[in-house]
Amino acid sequence: MTGTWTMNMGTRPLPCFLSGAVVMSLALPGCSSDTGKPEVAPVRGTVRYQDKPVEEAMVEFCQEGIPFRSTGLTNDKGEFELTSMMTGDGAPVGKNKVTVTIRPVFLDPRAGGGIDLAALEKIEDPEERRRRGIEMESQALAGYRSSLGLKPQPTHQSLPKKYSSRDSTDIEFEVLPDQQNEFQIVLTD
Repeated sequence: MTGTWTMNMGTRPLPCFLSGAVVMSLALPGCSSDTGKPEVAPVRGTVRYQDKPVEEAMVEFCQEGIPFRSTGLTNDKGEFELTSMMTGDGAPVGKNKVTVTIRPVFLDPRAGGGIDLAALEKIEDPEERRRRGIEMESQALAGYRSSLGLKPQPTHQSLPKKYSSRDSTDIEFEVLPDQQNEFQIVLTD
């Protein structure tokens, strides 16, 4: 069977690109093996692009032969702290490839998330589908927040595609043992 597949969540299907993200986060090529528990060290830092902090970005450190990824989400100042197996424990000691992607925030449809999933599923190009999904999500979230009298969420930034994959990223950091590691990630076009 070709085309998209959906995973049912209540009465609303989850589009293929979202379901795939969940599956991919469990088994990334090159990020898993049957090795024992590796040593990790605390990692935090900031992400900047075009001289501005990057908000709501997923930062991932991945090391060949390690059975997990270390991830962190940036705040409104572009700051992140990585988690591997326990909250805030950091990343594996040694050289790590680093990816940075914008992570859309998906609303509960019962909370006013007016996203046209059927329209998203018709978009064949995965990058265009992701971009359009983020746009729809931002609009729905802005309307919902406004209805509650809250200030708008920040607009999602678009980052250079090379940072979205461990195969294309040129960012690599060495995590040192027994210390707090701090990294400043500056993304360029």
